[in-house]
Amino acid sequence: MEVNALMDSVHRRGRRRARLRRRNSDPAQEEIGLLPLPALAGLAFGFFGFFLASEVAFATRPHPIHWVVAAGGGALSYLAGLYHAHRTRR
Repeated sequence: MEVNALMDSVHRRGRRRARLRRRNSDPAQEEIGLLPLPALAGLAFGFFGFFLASEVAFATRPHPIHWVVAAGGGALSYLAGLYHAHRTRR
């Protein structure tokens, strides 16, 4: 009898844990997607910051390389913001 009672309690405990796992629908754990606010802010500020820095660096010889530098800086800042959003979503 004791073995049956022990096995029954283990079985019930395992089912309860499984039910709790399924019910966990916390909104903070939902997928973030590709457009979270830190990533968009990083894109805007990174693009603008790298654009100004490249304008200052290439002021003596005007050419369109500053657009390439600004796009690269915006992309890197977007990826950093996306990483930050996924890292801090808990």
